[in-house]
Amino acid sequence: MRSMKPLLGALLLAVATGGPASAQTAANAPAACENPNANLPPALAGWAKTPVPVVTAHDQASALKQPLRLGERGALSLAKTETIKFAHAPTEQMPKQYAYSGMVAFKVPKDGNYSVMISEANWIDVIQNGQPIQSLDMRGRIPCVKYGKKIEFPLKTGDAVVQFFGAPYDHVDVLIAAAP
Repeated sequence: MRSMKPLLGALLLAVATGGPASAQTAANAPAACENPNANLPPALAGWAKTPVPVVTAHDQASALKQPLRLGERGALSLAKTETIKFAHAPTEQMPKQYAYSGMVAFKVPKDGNYSVMISEANWIDVIQNGQPIQSLDMRGRIPCVKYGKKIEFPLKTGDAVVQFFGAPYDHVDVLIAAAP
């Protein structure tokens, strides 16, 4: 009976290197993204720009005094959750180890769907007229663009507040724009 070591070694080598199928797949795979933000729709093009520093509001009144501009990427400095007076109680339970939260407001110029794009995957709520707005969904990924998530919300003309909660970091980039 022959030793199984050579066969086992060949099998392990094929698995580790991906075997012949790996070479074929790699040859057919698309090249790495040459311009990571080339696929951004025009409404979200601000994501490719340097973020503007933004300090979180600690309550709704403060947020409404300094609304974030649509289409502009903001680098939001979050605060300890216990210092935030949310416009509405968060709709999800916050993990205790994730201690940062914040709020920004924005003006909705006309009824429609609006995207909230963030660099991390923490929880967000959009509040209008004191009520949380049910999101439409996450609407899939944009190829070759690095971000945490993008969620769309159906909004009415007027003021809206985005609440960030359950964040593991004290900062998050955010861009709000009419949905592409």
